[in-house]
Amino acid sequence: MSIRPIDLQVLIPKTEEINKHQQAQQDKNQAGAEKFMLQFQEKIRLRQSKVQNSHKSEQEKITDEKKNEEKSRKKQNQNKNKEKNNSEEINDPTKGTLIDIIT
Repeated sequence: MSIRPIDLQVLIPKTEEINKHQQAQQDKNQAGAEKFMLQFQEKIRLRQSKVQNSHKSEQEKITDEKKNEEKSRKKQNQNKNKEKNNSEEINDPTKGTLIDIIT
């Protein structure tokens, strides 16, 4: 496809118009991208400074775990106390040396 001289006379003045239009479109896109970036950064800043709320189910899980830990500690303490009592009974020198037989 060849360009005729008459078409060239019409196209050359329009190139400036097209150039301005393209530049305006690029500026608009760049401004939109900058605006989006600023909004996104603001959201990130707010999320970082805000205390995160934990869901109710997570809180229940934590309390259940704490209760289980407390129960296991109590059981361990009770077992230790029983062992101490048993060892004290075994170490008593008066027990087990005399046998009473009634006939």
